[in-house]
Amino acid sequence: MKKQDDTRYIILNIAEQLFNTFGYDKTSMDDIANSAHKAKRSIYNHFQSKEELFKSVVSMELEHAKKKLGHIFDNKNLLPSQKTKQYLIERNKTLSKASVYKIWLQYKLKNNLQYATTEPNINDICLQFDRWEHDYFVSIVKDISQVLDEKQNFDSEAFVNMLQMIIKSMETLFFVEKKYDEYNQTYNYMINLIIDSIVYKITSNNSAK
Repeated sequence: MKKQDDTRYIILNIAEQLFNTFGYDKTSMDDIANSAHKAKRSIYNHFQSKEELFKSVVSMELEHAKKKLGHIFDNKNLLPSQKTKQYLIERNKTLSKASVYKIWLQYKLKNNLQYATTEPNINDICLQFDRWEHDYFVSIVKDISQVLDEKQNFDSEAFVNMLQMIIKSMETLFFVEKKYDEYNQTYNYMINLIIDSIVYKITSNNSAK
């Protein structure tokens, strides 16, 4: 790793720790520079503002999530139903560790309720993650739709959109209302129950033909 890249990595990880501990408003660039044992000028050589640094930390967290979760989608030894179950469970587990992303979700809720405009806007970063996730879901649902009776008029695009709406809404419960530890086990049970029921229904319908 080049020294410049190494410095950037150190800054991102220190910023992640401080944002997680003190929040966005109470973390300054001076705080980050001091904790990273870097000159403030060095911080600004990599990030023009605290908002840019915050966005870069969230981007780093979501890129890590994509790398970790992508292995599930790319595993050719798993059936579509198995990929779906693993992904829906591991997604929450992975994002539960994305501390700064969770801070932004809390800011986002406050924006909606109070119409505040001072917090960082990372909609573009989240949209990139959503599109990545959407494309992978499409590939899975395509495999599922191939075993369905065409008469069922299965709308794969609508299915994917609704699936994303559901898992995005769960983020509010898990990470904004901080119910992940309390509800995680029940959520995992529910996902297994729902997916297994769908698979059973598909299998039963195909056997009856």
